[in-house]
Amino acid sequence: MPDGQFDELVVALSENQENLAARLLYRRYAPGVRFYLRKAQPGAPVDDAVLSVLIQAARQLRTANSVTVSEVTRVVLELARKEADSLKSACWISPAQPAFGMREQDNIMNSLFTHLLPAEREVLLRTYLLDESDREIAAATGLPQASLAQTRAEARERFQILCSTVANRAPSTIN
Repeated sequence: MPDGQFDELVVALSENQENLAARLLYRRYAPGVRFYLRKAQPGAPVDDAVLSVLIQAARQLRTANSVTVSEVTRVVLELARKEADSLKSACWISPAQPAFGMREQDNIMNSLFTHLLPAEREVLLRTYLLDESDREIAAATGLPQASLAQTRAEARERFQILCSTVANRAPSTIN
């Protein structure tokens, strides 16, 4: 992580700017975490897990006494390992459970996101999870800024339809 970005991360953490800290961590660590999780569980949808790891890292680092590059890397790696273990164990969850448990809810949400187009998923996650502006999203995704509102509206509509479909089905029939 370049010194300027690291300094910005330390300031964001010390001022409880979780969204900014998560964005900075995402820029630096997302490719490595994504690779690690995909290697741990090939074929599993990992984009949400990557964001989860980096947001947890921002929260954990926020309370650290001193933040160094090696500490940031250690925390991200530790959380990525836990998430990889979680992805591996998710394969053993019985689909016939009588109620939606927390793990199953997470799995359902992840599977719903996989039904969105990649651009739609990216726009929704960057808008609502990372709290990025349209300018930042356009720069990161290569999508024209003028089309982001339409993409976001279509993605929200598709996601709402998927959610309402899932809400009317038994846990064992969702996938």
